[in-house]
Amino acid sequence: MVTLNNPIALGLAVVILTFIFSMFAIFGFRMVLIGLTSTVLAIFILGLRPTNPIAFSINILIGGLWYYLISLLQVWIWPYRSIHHAIYECLTGTASLLALRAKAYDESLKPDDFDNQNILLHLKLNSKQELMRDLLIGDKRTMSKGNQKGNRLLAIGQDVIDLYEQVTAIHQDYELLQGELKKIEALKLVQSLIKMLSIALYKCSSRFLGKNLPKNQILGDKFEQDLKQLFKLADISTLPLPEKVAVNIQSIANLIKNIDSDIEIKYTNDIKKVEYLDFLSKQQPLNIKDIKSQFSIHAPVFRFALRLSILSLIAMCINYWIPEQHYTYWFLLTIMIVNRPSFGLTRKRNSERLKGTIIGLVVSFILLQLSLSIWLQLILSILSLLGFFAFNRIKYLFSVFCITVMVILCLNIYHGSPLLLIGDRLIFTLMGCGLSYVAAYIFPIWEAPRIKMLISETISANRDYLFRVLSFKNGDANLHQIRLARKVSYLKFASFTEALESLKKEPQSSSLDMNGLLRIQALCYQINGHIAGISSSNDSAINDGYLKSGVLEDLDYCKLKSRNLNITSINKSFNADDESVPLLSKLVNKLKQNFT
Repeated sequence: MVTLNNPIALGLAVVILTFIFSMFAIFGFRMVLIGLTSTVLAIFILGLRPTNPIAFSINILIGGLWYYLISLLQVWIWPYRSIHHAIYECLTGTASLLALRAKAYDESLKPDDFDNQNILLHLKLNSKQELMRDLLIGDKRTMSKGNQKGNRLLAIGQDVIDLYEQVTAIHQDYELLQGELKKIEALKLVQSLIKMLSIALYKCSSRFLGKNLPKNQILGDKFEQDLKQLFKLADISTLPLPEKVAVNIQSIANLIKNIDSDIEIKYTNDIKKVEYLDFLSKQQPLNIKDIKSQFSIHAPVFRFALRLSILSLIAMCINYWIPEQHYTYWFLLTIMIVNRPSFGLTRKRNSERLKGTIIGLVVSFILLQLSLSIWLQLILSILSLLGFFAFNRIKYLFSVFCITVMVILCLNIYHGSPLLLIGDRLIFTLMGCGLSYVAAYIFPIWEAPRIKMLISETISANRDYLFRVLSFKNGDANLHQIRLARKVSYLKFASFTEALESLKKEPQSSSLDMNGLLRIQALCYQINGHIAGISSSNDSAINDGYLKSGVLEDLDYCKLKSRNLNITSINKSFNADDESVPLLSKLVNKLKQNFT
């Protein structure tokens, strides 16, 4: 109450609260959301300037409790709805990957573009799989003893991850693969089979949204006939790859059938759920020493909190000198929403916020010129609000467009003066985005200094994955260890890819050898795919001495040398391929030559 009427006290309160709420990131992702929500709520209170702050706060609390109760009721009525939707997302993502892989058997394929699309899909799928794991394993009801539905969902979740490994295992030397399949006239046949798998997986995924489909029709007779034809052609051929492709397609088909049938099956025996807890993303407990270490100019969280605090101070000073208006808080709100720790992500969100706002204002202006009734404006506002929530995480630009339309229509109903509303929204958004654009250079978190560490961690994770697979093939490891190593390899590669995408947007990227870094990224992805192929193969033992020693040693070499990699100029010379060397060995050797 005191600070709302005292500009100096108000400014100090906003700056201090911004810093404190930003430092919540020390305690994990959930606390990041709580901190951001608290900051946004404080800005709304600042903008609305309630005449009775206590009554306003009580109403906010009641609204929050009501939302919480509705959420609990939804969980009670549909306890597995979120898990079903997460599985659906993973399956549709994998189906998209299968559809993309079918293009690998097109003779007009461009390998570089194809690899880039694969990597971006991998990045999206990895986050979806992590969410599915956390929802499955973190749900106490699902993990409770004797829960048949929980056992069924855990079995499906495991099959979904295994399915992704099988799809990844298709990744081969496509030039060589196309050549061998063309010799036995099976190129179009394989492409058709993979497309049918993709369509079947889309059908299977829709069942997790409650859609009733005919049973036992997930893969039709044509698929079975074509697969038999492929096995016949592979048996006649003396070439090795056609049979591997046929076995891989058969394995994928079996997993899709398993997932589809598991929807109906009731599990009477408990799965070993203790092992599943190892896959849960865990936040390490922090002690006082850990917390103190975050209050350093070198700590990313502290740097970001400091940047936001400086921005909030500048914004409050500018707002103080602007004539009294209702919507000056839009300036500060834009700053808080578009700024992110990463330089690249801040620039990306800044651009999307600006474009989405401008498009939304244009559409709003057109709608207001149509003299729509109040009820129709309310309906459009509700639909826009739904669009905002639906696309906020997956398509931020469209989400901004939706919320802009909703705000203009609602405030027009309440206040009128549409041109003033549109003008204020445009001006304060431009000011917020402009200041954020400049402020991206204040205590930024650059990706370039840590890219070598991420390369090293990615190579190390691939090395451990291969080691576990080879150990299992020779009876020295179990499937649980392989799956854990596989998860870590996916996560490390995803972190490397995210950093590389952000690095592309940084100013210093022009002085870096981006082609070399992208080449290392592609090789790491291909190596991971080939390890998955070895893991899913039917060979009971691996006797290739070079694979067990030479490849592992080469990966150790790459890991060691990556820490001192000169990212401004990466080696581009490669030895000619030796046809007698296994493909995985070739890829690792190519990777090794980047570090010589």
